[in-house]
Amino acid sequence: MVKQARQIGIIVANYLVLFLLTIVWQVTQREIWMTLESVLLLVLFIIGWTILSIQQVHVRSQLEAAHLQLVAYAMRIEELTLLNERQRLARELHDTLAQDLVGLTLQLERVDLHLDKQRFERARELVQQAMSRARATLTEARSAIDDLRANALIPGTLLLALQREINRFRTTTSISCVADLSALTVMPEHLCEHVLRAITEGLTNVARHSQAHQVWVCAQLNEAILTIEVRDDGIGFDSAAVVPQKGHYGLLGLRERAQLSGGHLDIESAVGKGTTLRLRLPINARGDLD
Repeated sequence: MVKQARQIGIIVANYLVLFLLTIVWQVTQREIWMTLESVLLLVLFIIGWTILSIQQVHVRSQLEAAHLQLVAYAMRIEELTLLNERQRLARELHDTLAQDLVGLTLQLERVDLHLDKQRFERARELVQQAMSRARATLTEARSAIDDLRANALIPGTLLLALQREINRFRTTTSISCVADLSALTVMPEHLCEHVLRAITEGLTNVARHSQAHQVWVCAQLNEAILTIEVRDDGIGFDSAAVVPQKGHYGLLGLRERAQLSGGHLDIESAVGKGTTLRLRLPINARGDLD
């Protein structure tokens, strides 16, 4: 377009020279000035049109580049949305179906132990509890398939759900559990699901790995920071030597939940000194840790 404007300018200049040479001896001075005014107006019009055309080309080029950039951004957003959805589904499947199946497995192992020791009445109680849990798991699975999310929790139903989990843990494992959850009576609803999953995952890990005799579950609210702790007196482990394993979504899911809420998850442990799972969540309006 710049080349075209240059050519137009050269043509206009040549036209002016020829025109002036033709008329300079044939007209009066007044007529010359009138003609020059007309020619200058024509030249200004051509220059303005050329500048406008160049600007339009430039703007069109910018719009095309912006369009391509927007398309690239849209594709990236779609990729991230699909990735986040896969991660969310992995968390939900682990936090619902997988944990319930782990609980059923532990209960059936306890049944087998009591049968070996001919404690038939106790084995029968555990079987009934396992059947009840299996039915609840089936109901929750159907609900998850229907809407791909857990039922909404509020502080009141959260405390009931936590009490059921703690009672189930005590019955299944025979491990003593002391709970102090009074800080959860008043808290934002959007944190209820994260708190439930953190405590459930902590108790599941205690049952599977800790060989503990005692576990403490507590919630503390201090300066707009909610801290959830699940601590046991089990065998512990060397946290520095643990390598995350593929397919183990529990702690990974908790870390993702903490990040989504602007919080942080810590695991403290040492061989022979038990393990502490600590989840810190902000409840301030900004949604992040100060």
